[in-house]
Amino acid sequence: MTHERLGAVFRGDDGTVAGVADGLGAPEGLAVLGGELFVVERAQRRLPVIRLDAENLRWARAVRGWCARCA
Repeated sequence: MTHERLGAVFRGDDGTVAGVADGLGAPEGLAVLGGELFVVERAQRRLPVIRLDAENLRWARAVRGWCARCA
């Protein structure tokens, strides 16, 4: 999930929230491909790529598993 005002991307697991990335300009769109997270930065008009570490990659694959449109 993204937080536009904080400029951050978070993940949620079992009722806890952990940061994945920060310092972004109004992030709003997310996509995962392989071991990378693509984030639409509306304020900067760019598409940065964040290489996911092992823990965040497991989370991203789990999310993709239940979201058919995210695959």
